[in-house]
Amino acid sequence: MKKRLFLVGAIALSLTSCAGVLTMQHSSVNYPIVRKGVDVVDLIGLESKGSDEADSAYLHSNLPFYLVKGGDETLYVSLEDYAAMLSFHIKGTYRNVFEKTGVNFAWTVAKGNTAEYQLIAQHVAERFSVAGSLSGAMDIYPDLSKSSLYSGASFYSGYLARPYESHLHSSFTFLHYKSYIPYGGFFVPLSWWDTEVGLNSGIAHFYDGERVYQYSDVSQLTDVPFQGKTAAQRAMDYYLMHGMPSSLKNQIADSVYYLFQNYYGLPHDLGMYIGTFLTRNGIRAGIVSEDREKSNQYFEKIFGLLDDDHTGVLNVASWWGETVDAVWRGPNSKKRSSLAMELRAQRAATFEAKKLSSDSIQYKDDMAMFGFDSFAFDYEAFDAEGKLKEDLWKTDSFFYFIRQLEAIKSHGGVKKVIIDMSLNGGGVVGVMMKILALLSKNNDGTIHLREHKNGGVTKMQAGVDSNLDGTFGIGDVYGNDFEFYIVTSDMSFSCGNALPYYAKKYGFAKIIGEKSGGGECVVCSGFYPQGVAYVMSSNNHIGYYDGKDFEGDEAGVQPDIGIPHSEFYDIEKIAAYL
Repeated sequence: MKKRLFLVGAIALSLTSCAGVLTMQHSSVNYPIVRKGVDVVDLIGLESKGSDEADSAYLHSNLPFYLVKGGDETLYVSLEDYAAMLSFHIKGTYRNVFEKTGVNFAWTVAKGNTAEYQLIAQHVAERFSVAGSLSGAMDIYPDLSKSSLYSGASFYSGYLARPYESHLHSSFTFLHYKSYIPYGGFFVPLSWWDTEVGLNSGIAHFYDGERVYQYSDVSQLTDVPFQGKTAAQRAMDYYLMHGMPSSLKNQIADSVYYLFQNYYGLPHDLGMYIGTFLTRNGIRAGIVSEDREKSNQYFEKIFGLLDDDHTGVLNVASWWGETVDAVWRGPNSKKRSSLAMELRAQRAATFEAKKLSSDSIQYKDDMAMFGFDSFAFDYEAFDAEGKLKEDLWKTDSFFYFIRQLEAIKSHGGVKKVIIDMSLNGGGVVGVMMKILALLSKNNDGTIHLREHKNGGVTKMQAGVDSNLDGTFGIGDVYGNDFEFYIVTSDMSFSCGNALPYYAKKYGFAKIIGEKSGGGECVVCSGFYPQGVAYVMSSNNHIGYYDGKDFEGDEAGVQPDIGIPHSEFYDIEKIAAYL
């Protein structure tokens, strides 16, 4: 899974500093866990090593892990030591701060006197409490100053409804493994830290029975060799001799339950508590089953039951014998997949017959029509002279939009612009906000986000400078030049659902075609313990807040003018409805 983009705020605290790997000192007390030194290989660094560097430069020997006495081979690690391992990839301008209050343990990542991220581990309450984000502190994320995301745009965010708590609380009371507090530290399985902290850090750890491998992309497990073999190959060697460890199965089950019970954004759609839903459908029993066929079906069963196209896995751990198809399919997903095939074939046939390309603009009378399928930006947007690339419109949806609308203005005589989003499956929220501003009359691309866990509602606003003259005015937008119509279908999903939702809500456009596909939750992502990347509908919902109530757009947007999808893609046919 490639690096992710998170746009989140920071919290401010007064801090003191400490850092480094903290190896707990043993005393004569008979603690329930015992030390097991394990080597850690930094695959993230190894992937980019120089030709003259040895693999051993990325080997951290004999780091302090622990095993439960009389337990299985699950590796435990303290909060301080886990933070120290993440510090391999925390930028040098940030620092770790630790504080203990009774049986509560706090870890803060700070830049100067500002806390960017804080995790409080609570032993008695059996929960983690988290505030802020690690994304700005990690060196694994791309440098967005070189991207086109912020080009021609100004972003603002602030609370419309303040959260009733500053931290988000996540319980681990229902999990197979437990926390321990020996040696003055807070210890849980390594996979627990990865499951919780990895939502922010983008980093996880993979244990092959001998070494721990730190990674941020599954390809590092499969493609980056350490001393002649990849982590996936070493895990396969272990699997062929011993099978998948039962301890790993229990860790996977814990991660699945923890994530879905604490972070899944659509539990109300199930009609029951999600833990009950998972248990009734035999998910934990399936994951830990000795029956290989049953164990291999657990992801397929989860995602087929949820039938949520924002939620699924991106690969399978074939190195541990997993064979289930990585594509998840419930009834709605199957229906949408079938529709996508039909629409793509129909569009291709129409374009071929009319000799059109994907960026063509169709004209009829006072109407023009073009389409786009995603909200994307370019991570390398500047040329050698530091200027935006001339062909940026090919890789950035915002600049593509400007190119199309300027061409339509130059054509002359156009009053109505039809935007085909019938196959738009979403993309980057910030790009969607920029395009929303382009459709406006007053240069305002505002969205609202509600964090389900603490009730906080954030207003995020974008203004655009489409002509790049350094000013943000009504001359930079097109809502005063054209009447907009947006074509949607059930395949208009996620941001492809949000743009028509806001455009209709704000009166920027009329929606035509068929009902859009929903998908109101911002996606979160991470890794399961066996090296499987996942995506999931998070607790952060896109919608509209009127000062009292929050309205989501999960149900999709009903069109103002219904048009059967068999009439899409040809302006001659659509014009008859307008």
